[in-house]
Amino acid sequence: MDEKVLEPLVDLSNYFKQLCSRTISMVVLEQMEKNIAVMFCKLERIFIPAFFNVMVHLAMHLAIEAKVVGLVIYRWMYPFER
Repeated sequence: MDEKVLEPLVDLSNYFKQLCSRTISMVVLEQMEKNIAVMFCKLERIFIPAFFNVMVHLAMHLAIEAKVVGLVIYRWMYPFER
């Protein structure tokens, strides 16, 4: 895969990996808040505008939400749905 396509996709997957970790610091969350906008700018250069709907935009607010209410892993409904 082309490097300019691979880099933002890897960055986005690392964003979700860090977000779903069992421990995370406030410094990392603040850095994630800053980096997600840059990641989406890189993705906008690659994908068509129809790709960017409301659900993609909501990923920008996940780091802020994690700062306010806590770790994502403790708010998931997956264990109960299983």
